[in-house]
Amino acid sequence: MFIHFAFGALSKQGKVDEQTRVIAEYILREKRLKVSKCKEFLPAYPTLGAKRIPREMFKATEDGLAATFHPKEDPNWFDKLPDDKTIHYLPVDVPMISFIKIPFNQLKTSSHSNEYGRFGIVLTDDFLRDKVIKAVYYYTEESLWSDPLIKKWNYDAKNLSKEERSQLEKEIVSFRKPASLFPSFRESVITKITRVSKGVEVEYLTYDRYEEGYDFKRENEYRIVCDEGVDYLYFEEKDIFMVITPDIEAQRRIRDFFNHNWREKPQVTIYPS
Repeated sequence: MFIHFAFGALSKQGKVDEQTRVIAEYILREKRLKVSKCKEFLPAYPTLGAKRIPREMFKATEDGLAATFHPKEDPNWFDKLPDDKTIHYLPVDVPMISFIKIPFNQLKTSSHSNEYGRFGIVLTDDFLRDKVIKAVYYYTEESLWSDPLIKKWNYDAKNLSKEERSQLEKEIVSFRKPASLFPSFRESVITKITRVSKGVEVEYLTYDRYEEGYDFKRENEYRIVCDEGVDYLYFEEKDIFMVITPDIEAQRRIRDFFNHNWREKPQVTIYPS
């Protein structure tokens, strides 16, 4: 089954009562799932002659929020830097709804609840296929060099039309993801440079939502990617197959909601423990 875990942040905070209330009010009553913009990445191959400026060449400001660039005294310092041969990851916001594909009887031994909680919405397979749900392809550092879409974007994109390039980029960022949070991905830095009265300030933007080494493959993620400007995915009562609740009290409250508000009554099951 495909499970959408909802309001997991409340679960992490131990606010299951609040989580139950908002799922009933904002998902089940409105019959919709909110589309979230998630940061995904275009893997960019190194450019010939490109350099990576070492972090030690930046001096932190007093507030610790930015850094001011201080070049070395040697005027030829840039040319003496080694060529940057690493892949960089360019951030793109993707509007999507994520699902984890897993049999119900495997939830007990899975680690999904540690990150996303134990409150799940299970839509029917027919509904999800109609909305074009697709699997995420997980890449490793090595496989990036042979992935046909990523090779095409890096080597041939300039020969594509604007529409073809846009479609290629959308396919990569929508359904490509690192197999794990490997060091080069974690350390890939997008630098934001701002001119200020005293010179230039630099901010480092890194992907730090998960700890280094986090295994994305175990999520077995599937996605419905939406058009820009679409805020919700709407469904009907018949499209809900099951609601998974974290405990008996949440199960009672969700069943009570269905009894008072819905004609059709989906299964309401407790997360296995």
